[in-house]
Amino acid sequence: MEKIYKFADFTLRNFVKGRDEDALYKVLGSPEVVRHMASDGISKSDCDNIISETEAHWKKYNIGSWAVEKDSNIIGWAGFKIWEENEFELLIVLGPNSWGLGRKIYTALISLAREEFNLNSLTIILPDTRKSFEFIVKKAGFKHVSSESYNGESFQKFILSLN
Repeated sequence: MEKIYKFADFTLRNFVKGRDEDALYKVLGSPEVVRHMASDGISKSDCDNIISETEAHWKKYNIGSWAVEKDSNIIGWAGFKIWEENEFELLIVLGPNSWGLGRKIYTALISLAREEFNLNSLTIILPDTRKSFEFIVKKAGFKHVSSESYNGESFQKFILSLN
């Protein structure tokens, strides 16, 4: 399902398989980005898989994630992913030069979840390395529900009710 959303400072658009992998790798392969993910590193092959899995997720669930663009350049990856059963994770991964857009993207995704996709709630999984981001998450109304571990890393789980 083709979905493009244009906002003042960025655009959310579907990834294009065979075209966007290198640009996504340039963003996600940054050491500053990797240290905030449950990963030891991101390879070009990982980005190929992200784009393939994103396309499959859209086909299966009719919801998913997008390339985040600014000035026609991919600056990140954001959207929704099935977390557990009917739980949707809100995800945003931006390159360091675009970290200041996180809150605007976050706000847009919450509105899309509520108005476009009629979701009941959103889940955010934050690595412990993003303690400063917890303020924004809580200010948006997310409630801390648990501490979890993935790939040997510690994360905090938050849920926002959209009803």
